[in-house]
Amino acid sequence: VITGYHAYTESYTHYYPFGMVMPGRSYNSGEYRFGFNGMEKDDEVKGNGNSYDFGARLYDSRLGRFLSIDRLSCKYPYESPYSFAKNNPVLKVDLDGNEDIIYLVVVKDKNGKPEISPTQAAEVRDYANKYFEQLGLKTRVVIFDPKIHGSDNIDITKIDKTDGVAVIGTNRQNIVDYTQKYISTNRAEELSARWLSGEGKNDNPENSANGRTSGGNKLGIAIDYDDKSYTWFKKELQINASKAAAISLIHGAGHNAGIDHTDDGIMMKGDDLVVRANNWHTYQNSTFEASILNKQSNELYISKMNQRFGGKTAVDNYKKNVKTKKSASYVKD
Repeated sequence: VITGYHAYTESYTHYYPFGMVMPGRSYNSGEYRFGFNGMEKDDEVKGNGNSYDFGARLYDSRLGRFLSIDRLSCKYPYESPYSFAKNNPVLKVDLDGNEDIIYLVVVKDKNGKPEISPTQAAEVRDYANKYFEQLGLKTRVVIFDPKIHGSDNIDITKIDKTDGVAVIGTNRQNIVDYTQKYISTNRAEELSARWLSGEGKNDNPENSANGRTSGGNKLGIAIDYDDKSYTWFKKELQINASKAAAISLIHGAGHNAGIDHTDDGIMMKGDDLVVRANNWHTYQNSTFEASILNKQSNELYISKMNQRFGGKTAVDNYKKNVKTKKSASYVKD
């Protein structure tokens, strides 16, 4: 018969705002390795609670500074590359910089109905995640769901700095409008020019911000799930629409990472992808996935993707960021 419980305290710690341990106000049984912000302590050189491993960088809680520069510092020229939580640790939190999620947003038609079904969206997600895994990348796609994420439309001020956003639908004007309203005015203007006017009006089912050359916040992957050019693309590669959209997504993520079109791998242009895949299939009896999505052909892609989206296990922090009112990693331009 159980008559009661006795709690065993392994650790407790009181911190100064930047994470330095308050003298005489902590205890550790020796079995608990973690501390400030839930990060693992690195006590071997600097003593108890003075150094933490944030995954991407080491942090000195006495200085309130990281010991190496932020690998995404070029995106934030107005911030010190060594600063922690923008020098405001009471209101803000600095994650490890490796929560590499791409949120898949399905736009709605004028009647409020999603332009692709939940089943189709799930197929795009699953194929894209399969391809990322095949390339050895930790980036993962998550479908943005208002019931799960706590807001009707995505708020880019609540995503992590190593996250991304892909907008998918069957009406290009609706995709442009959603991008304009919730992602980036600059991106929407680029998208409109390439999708809705000029010679390229009916060309290319994918259009994405280039992290090296695009203006604004450099966010956004746009995918037209029902584009006519997919008919040829799907026929030649013998793949369905969801698989073609997933290929477009991971290709667009490469553009977000600052990669232009290449002569090999997933970053080839669409017609080149078809030629290469068909050649491999004819002469080497290979599948499309094996011919295009192999690590050898995508060394640059893998390197740049790890730099842009991070290299650790992907974590969906959106709902937590909404609850904690986390400040913006991105702002709508």
